[in-house]
Amino acid sequence: MSYLLNTPFSSREIYLNSDDADRVHNDTSFCVFNFNNVAQVQDNINILLSVVDAQIPVSFTNVNTNNNTFVYKIGSTITSVSLAVGNYTANTLRDALNTLLSGVFTFSYDSIKNKYTITHASGDFTLESNTGLLRVLGFTIQNHISNSSVITSDSVVDLSGLGGIFIQTNYLTSSQDSKSKNYTSILQKIPINQQGNGVVFFTNKTGYKTQIFEKNISEIHIKLLDEDQNLLNMQNARWRITLGLDFVYQEKLRSSESREDILSRLPQRKKTFLTNKKISTE
Repeated sequence: MSYLLNTPFSSREIYLNSDDADRVHNDTSFCVFNFNNVAQVQDNINILLSVVDAQIPVSFTNVNTNNNTFVYKIGSTITSVSLAVGNYTANTLRDALNTLLSGVFTFSYDSIKNKYTITHASGDFTLESNTGLLRVLGFTIQNHISNSSVITSDSVVDLSGLGGIFIQTNYLTSSQDSKSKNYTSILQKIPINQQGNGVVFFTNKTGYKTQIFEKNISEIHIKLLDEDQNLLNMQNARWRITLGLDFVYQEKLRSSESREDILSRLPQRKKTFLTNKKISTE
């Protein structure tokens, strides 16, 4: 699509503060705001939505409710245990798991190779692919079967936490993401450039905007997601986000045409012939 500017609608901004949400779903990572009428346009006008700026506290931890499970199978019995949510180092994580699974497993950490070794007390086991702690412990996402009661990380330990936050709305956009392989309602990815207990300050310096398919905006849902598109555990910390709305006319392009079709619409140039003492055209 190509767009023609000059609509009767002026650009506008929507200032959102999680404290002002009309509904909060368990945590400030999912807030709903009800407005009388933000924008309503006719069919030949598109709405472009953007994140103008954002202030989001780093209140989430590197081990959280999305990645704190340890799931293992012995024989046909599958057992799942959950580690307490918190910020861990490689050594404090090792100690916490040794306490949690005392008498069943022993965890050791190799700081040179940045890998864990997990040893079962009495026999072989399978570390299940739905273990939330897999990446944290340095394992790829698949089942891992022990050899002589031992498994060692096949990747490297990752306690870095999140690299970015997805801001998602309830409006489908023209953008796409690799998880859905389709149009997405994710509006912006914000890099995390602060440590725990800091605040991420984001400004849309590129002026990026994305088209949404809705023609009427009155209720706005904001979800803050991790890189796997799970809701963050914001621990009810307050965030602030400014959304931008722009309006453009939509002009449909001609359907794909052959080169001959395109050339046939071009003005025809006259051919010029030079003969003895005479110039003729046709």
